[in-house]
Amino acid sequence: MATRQEKNLLNNSIEQIKSSNVLSPRDKQILTDALDRLSKSKVTSRSNSRDECPEDCSSSCPYYVGDVTGDGVVDVTDIVNIIQHILGSNNLSCDEICRTDYTLDGLTNITDVVNVVGIVLGNNETFIPEFCTEVGVIPGCTD
Repeated sequence: MATRQEKNLLNNSIEQIKSSNVLSPRDKQILTDALDRLSKSKVTSRSNSRDECPEDCSSSCPYYVGDVTGDGVVDVTDIVNIIQHILGSNNLSCDEICRTDYTLDGLTNITDVVNVVGIVLGNNETFIPEFCTEVGVIPGCTD
């Protein structure tokens, strides 16, 4: 079950979504419904480790955090995929799982969801994990 702090984070995100000028009414409804389901769920985080996935996400480089679908845009679909991953209602690939973890702590949880909502609303920015740039892999570069 979500803690009081997690519920507050989700409620704040819902309020920001409702007052947003960047989302369509349909997208607002999709997100508020998904966040509401997450706040009522008994599961609020999910480990990103799976037997078939590498120990870390460096093999998934290059990628932008939050862009679960890998289409170059962080949007409502990515947020819904993250929530479904936490709730266990979708099967993401190893690369997609890596892109769900905004905080890079090996878990996908409410904090990651709230931060990715912030990207969609223009309050946060997506980023390339430092370990991708350390190995010289940057999206869009062909050298």
